[in-house]
Amino acid sequence: MTAASEHAAPDRERAETYLRLLAEAELRRALAMPEYKPPRERMLGQLVGLLARRRLMRRRRALVQRAMQQQGAGSVSAGNQNSHASQSVPLARAIAAPAVIRQAARSLHSARTAVAAPAATMLSAAARATSQFGARAQEATWRLRRQFSRRFLRRRRGYEPPPAEACLERVETLAGVFAAVGAIASRTEEDVVGGLRAALAARGRIEQDALLDYHTFGGVAVQSPSGPGGHPMRRMASGTAAPAGPPRTIPVGASASGEIEGVRVRFYLGVLVFDRSGVTLTVHVRFPAELQEQDHGHMDPVYDALNQISAVDDRSATYRADFSGGGGSAEWYGRLRMSPAPPPGVRWLDMTLPGAPPCRLRLDAPPRDLRIITEPATTGAADHFLDDDTIQLLCSEPADLRWVSDGDCDQPPLFQIAGHFVAAGVLGTDSPSVRRLAAAAARLGAQLPESLAGIEPTDLPADWLSTVSRAGCTDGPTGAIPIAVVLPEVDGVQCVLGDLVSEDDMASMQVYARGWPEPRHPRGTRNEQIWWSARDNLGGRYFVGEGGWNDHNGETDLDLEITPAINPQARALDIILTGPTTQVTVSVPLDWQEAL
Repeated sequence: MTAASEHAAPDRERAETYLRLLAEAELRRALAMPEYKPPRERMLGQLVGLLARRRLMRRRRALVQRAMQQQGAGSVSAGNQNSHASQSVPLARAIAAPAVIRQAARSLHSARTAVAAPAATMLSAAARATSQFGARAQEATWRLRRQFSRRFLRRRRGYEPPPAEACLERVETLAGVFAAVGAIASRTEEDVVGGLRAALAARGRIEQDALLDYHTFGGVAVQSPSGPGGHPMRRMASGTAAPAGPPRTIPVGASASGEIEGVRVRFYLGVLVFDRSGVTLTVHVRFPAELQEQDHGHMDPVYDALNQISAVDDRSATYRADFSGGGGSAEWYGRLRMSPAPPPGVRWLDMTLPGAPPCRLRLDAPPRDLRIITEPATTGAADHFLDDDTIQLLCSEPADLRWVSDGDCDQPPLFQIAGHFVAAGVLGTDSPSVRRLAAAAARLGAQLPESLAGIEPTDLPADWLSTVSRAGCTDGPTGAIPIAVVLPEVDGVQCVLGDLVSEDDMASMQVYARGWPEPRHPRGTRNEQIWWSARDNLGGRYFVGEGGWNDHNGETDLDLEITPAINPQARALDIILTGPTTQVTVSVPLDWQEAL
């Protein structure tokens, strides 16, 4: 095997051939499995229910028949003697005596009128009895069904995916990773995955409904990216071009105490971002648990209060602020979009927060002067993928390692993907990222797959060891920094750093971006096309991952999570954005402000 250089572009033809061969092998494995039988109603429960319904109908007919018999007996006793006599007269004589027939008819009418009310009462009682019997029968059959479900576990309630679905998942995960790191084209990913899914569905190995959300793409059934079986957290590209000219930012960094439904809350207003689509302001709200414990109906009180915020400028013009974001039981965070956008020349805004005095936001504050370095990227996407996941693997607790069974061996998914990288020529056996993965496996006492068994481990970087040593620390500083800096474009993407908020166990940062590529997390495997990372002035490295995103018309709001907790002794933090060809680094002084 020819070793691939760490920084050389992957051989797409070789990677595509490898992926197609893997898909063919998984198809053969799936065809060796039995055909998938869609789940039906449990036959045992169906039989028990049918027997109970039949018994209930028999009971109901018996009660009604008894009531009718009693009604007939009552009508006979209520008839007069002439009626009895007429019934004993031969038929020929009755026909010959019209007067007798008329008298018998009048007697029967009187008897029917007399017994109408008692019959209705008896029928109502019969209905009540059958209803009570039906309830008792339903309860008895429910207990019987529960006993049978305990005895026959194969009939337990719940959905179980087809066994062949695992074969499709392996190909889908690897195809998504290959496409994200540039080893194959997106069209190849769709062709291979869509073709395998169609083949499995046509042969009855997976659900036939799996093709309902697919469209024809190049003669092959391919799933829409937004379909239910697509990549989790994957969104369709908006197709809207980003407006010309860079955005403009203003650091605010204002805190205020307010009140929502009688409960004291804390507000932090971070960074104003001016763009052609409007003006947004980052906001954090922290509140005690008692605010969530109250009964508020269907609307969250914090969300409702954040959509009641308004502002007035130095020219007496008023503005409305619409909130978009999310949160949990103790904090909400997101952005306030000003409507209309403040025009040029406005010097300040007085913002009215719930239960707080007006908070003045200076719009003429100068932007922060931060050191920004732009340079060519020196590490490929595949190496970024391995390195970032290797750091996470090192920082994980033994119980948190995501061990999965694949055949006769149990290995982390990262080991399997690294083996595919080497086998497909995406990375070589001499790649530093692969050797660092081997060193991490040795440190964890884990066994690499056969394709990586001959990899020679290398020394782990010092900043990695620093990250591992701080895993799980809860001594991080508490505060916020309004970064408010516009980064240069990185491979067609322009980002604006908002506020950096640090807590004792982690930190978060809000980012506004233009042209951000859709995130691709197939089957929970993290793989992005543009990577975030951070390191402090003490040599410590930090993992930066997406905590959430919101995309609208080509503009994306990212919520980034930074772990482990920032070292309290650090005085500066380098935030790094790396694309396929370009890397940008901005150095942020850690002058924390009291915020929440």
